[in-house]
Amino acid sequence: MPKRKAGEDDGDYTTDWLVISKQYRAKQGFKCEFCSVDLSNHTRLLHTHHKNGVKTDNHYSNLQALCIDCHKKQPSHGKMFVRHEDMQLITRLRQEQKKDNQGLGWDNIFNIADTGVHGVLHLCRSKNRPPPIVGYAIQDANGIVVAQLELAWPSTKFGVAISVNDLEIARSNGWKAFSMMEALEALDRR
Repeated sequence: MPKRKAGEDDGDYTTDWLVISKQYRAKQGFKCEFCSVDLSNHTRLLHTHHKNGVKTDNHYSNLQALCIDCHKKQPSHGKMFVRHEDMQLITRLRQEQKKDNQGLGWDNIFNIADTGVHGVLHLCRSKNRPPPIVGYAIQDANGIVVAQLELAWPSTKFGVAISVNDLEIARSNGWKAFSMMEALEALDRR
């Protein structure tokens, strides 16, 4: 246990923090300890989190390797900024590595989805809709990913995207694709 409480002169990280963090993440195989996404080819997206909030308590028992999405969902970390492109990459990697998140329960869907789509998820769950696939990739005829839906219900070709480009491509491929606000309005009417 640390000799002081979190918040008491937490100060900055120790001078050897970068080395400790890198060693710890390497020991974990560059995998998120919460969602298990492998970020060995994208190590900048994997952080080392202090469980007790004390930045100078670098005991391995106090550390946790977390992808930036799981890290921002930790208590007192909600203000962490994650670029949309980085969130999409993590979501796509989760999808590829787990092959499919279809059939996951609502709690797991909330854990892996971008917090920016939680409003749509809450509305869908309240309307007893089935959980969506998170990070659904739309591919061209050659199997190249050309767009990504944040949330998708492939059986009805209903999807939600944040990027305008992703919306346009999904629509041109026959999807009923909506922005966040459009999705909330469409779902609320159903």
